[in-house]
Amino acid sequence: MQSLSESLFPGYLFINLPYDTSWAPLRSTRGVARIVSFGGKPLAVRASLVAELKSRVIDTTAAPLKAGATVKFQHEEYADLDAVFLGKDGEERVILLINILNRQQQVSVPLASIALG
Repeated sequence: MQSLSESLFPGYLFINLPYDTSWAPLRSTRGVARIVSFGGKPLAVRASLVAELKSRVIDTTAAPLKAGATVKFQHEEYADLDAVFLGKDGEERVILLINILNRQQQVSVPLASIALG
């Protein structure tokens, strides 16, 4: 089995620096095109947002999804809806079997929207 790791935000790097730190070395780092900023000041991202994004990432190396595995949706509005993992639909999407109106339906959803149940 081959493990594949993909970036959730390709081309972006989240960095934690004190606000009064010089960003000049970062700007001159090879591969850095620009710093996301408004009014010439780097955009601050709350640590709680970064933690929330990290919690939504599935570590497929620790517990690979297998056909028949029960999964849960990450979004609150679907939290009570159980689903069964059927397979992958590309690199970033999965096919699930869910029960809607007493009928089994196959749906394709983003991998990041589920967690092992």
